[in-house]
Amino acid sequence: MNLYVDHDFPIAGNFKRPHELVPFPKFFGMQCSPYIQDWKLHFERRKELKSQHAGFFLVAVSSLTKDLTSFHNVVPEQSFEQNNYTGKFYFNFFKADGQQIRVIVDDRLPINSEGSLYYAQSVESAFWYPLLEKAYAKFRGSYEFIEYGLPMESFFHLTKRKPVSFDNESTTPLPSTSFGMY
Repeated sequence: MNLYVDHDFPIAGNFKRPHELVPFPKFFGMQCSPYIQDWKLHFERRKELKSQHAGFFLVAVSSLTKDLTSFHNVVPEQSFEQNNYTGKFYFNFFKADGQQIRVIVDDRLPINSEGSLYYAQSVESAFWYPLLEKAYAKFRGSYEFIEYGLPMESFFHLTKRKPVSFDNESTTPLPSTSFGMY
């Protein structure tokens, strides 16, 4: 089977596809679903690896999971099942002008010298987050362009909503939103 290769976003160095990293990759896993309580696994894995890469993006994505309609707009259901698997995955982001664009990537993920994922990690064989991060890197121009940033900027790219900032010392109540995301 010829799997999709994204020639518009080449990977420098070594890479592997999810099925080369684990026997049965999943897009969403049981413990790695897009629910806020499961984000602890991603944060713990980053701490374990002493990785700060794109932590601001992880914060924005974890906020997005509070609104599953918005989450699935950005991260549509996709699969590694043999009858659907092509090596091509897509995600949706918003440009600064508010226009939504679809970003298509292959599932070749950069690996380090030990053969582990170099950037975002798979938790329990689920690869939606490493693939989403790759798509965001393509959206921004490279993995290097997402080394550092502001969660507010990523939050806009994910939701087209301007985030609300507030002073923790203030007695003014937060504005209510139908999404409950801050």
